[in-house]
Amino acid sequence: MQNQRILGLIPPSARQKHLALTAYFIGILLAFAIICFFSNNNQTIINGRVGGDFPAFYSAGMIINSGESERLYDPKTHQDNQSQFLASDVSKGYLIYAYPPFVAVIISPLAMLPYKVAYALYSLLMLGSLYLSSNYLKKLFPKLGIHTFQLFMLSLLFYPILRAVFGGQNTALSLLCFTASSYFLKINKPIKSGLFLGLWMFKIQFALPVVVLFLASKKFKILIGFLPIILIFYLLSTSIGGWYWPRWWLQDGVLPFVNLDQIANLHNFVTLQAFAQRILGNQNSNYLIVSRTVSIGLFIGLWIFWKRNHQFKLSACLALTSCLIVIISPHALYYDAGLTLIAGVFLAGKISPQLYIIMICISWLNLWSKDFPFQPTFLLILLMAILTTNRISAKNSNIEII
Repeated sequence: MQNQRILGLIPPSARQKHLALTAYFIGILLAFAIICFFSNNNQTIINGRVGGDFPAFYSAGMIINSGESERLYDPKTHQDNQSQFLASDVSKGYLIYAYPPFVAVIISPLAMLPYKVAYALYSLLMLGSLYLSSNYLKKLFPKLGIHTFQLFMLSLLFYPILRAVFGGQNTALSLLCFTASSYFLKINKPIKSGLFLGLWMFKIQFALPVVVLFLASKKFKILIGFLPIILIFYLLSTSIGGWYWPRWWLQDGVLPFVNLDQIANLHNFVTLQAFAQRILGNQNSNYLIVSRTVSIGLFIGLWIFWKRNHQFKLSACLALTSCLIVIISPHALYYDAGLTLIAGVFLAGKISPQLYIIMICISWLNLWSKDFPFQPTFLLILLMAILTTNRISAKNSNIEII
């Protein structure tokens, strides 16, 4: 009810929960401020990097600003750049930049600022993206029964989201593009939906499958918004990499990064391929055949599901998609599981609060992912996909959005 939006009229138990979430949010911001402004040479008290993965983006921006864009995917240049703003013992290892060239161009203005200031602004941008995502989720699920700000704070309890926002990643921006494009699809504004899908192409492994799925539901007008954004990004990349920049990006950026990341970061992957690899072992090439066959099968099933979306609620399509596009992706780490927040909202009121708490706790097990035989967040995504499928099969959804 509208009067429940006034804090004083919220029942005591609900008000206490709201205050607890607010205190949690303030605590996060205080911890963030302490890490940002009281770190020694951008090194945290536990000898980690301030900014998580942000140094790769900052270094890419430095390269664009230096006018040496041909070095965008040069490992030595990134190592030299990162040694300028990271502690010497931290920068012995360096982060590889593997995004398309247009991302480096867009982020280059931040690289004109001191590193800590740039990281703080970037993190605030991600927080803002998460808030806007929560607002779109509230519009997609109007009977959810909580305020946008409450949903925003609750989402920060989900470890992949929290880690992505303050760890220099862009999952919150991906979530914004996904939720916004879905909302405009819902209200029959496919051109605006396509605009957000185009903006999402910085994460092509997620955006492109969603474009195909939206087209499967015969929303062809999304291309009117999607294609111009793609053209702008392509021309922006052409300005520093020439007309054949995709080949340069794939050969010098993507492939070296993926090969190294699968060795150093396998315990953080949440894909079917990584799951099969950990079961069958690196020496057994069958893991590629098995994982890719299953992934293709799941995507075909998802495509059929969207093609028949008139038989289902859009909420169900989006929830299942948010889980499957992560695990069938060729490259997805635990923080990318933040996209499954859509499935989490879909399941609200359909599973017990105790199960919700268990799911949140499982997400935090990622802190000890090296000690588990399987990535905990991968198992959590599977659980959410199974629960979502079960609710779809039961045909007892309580949240109407169509």
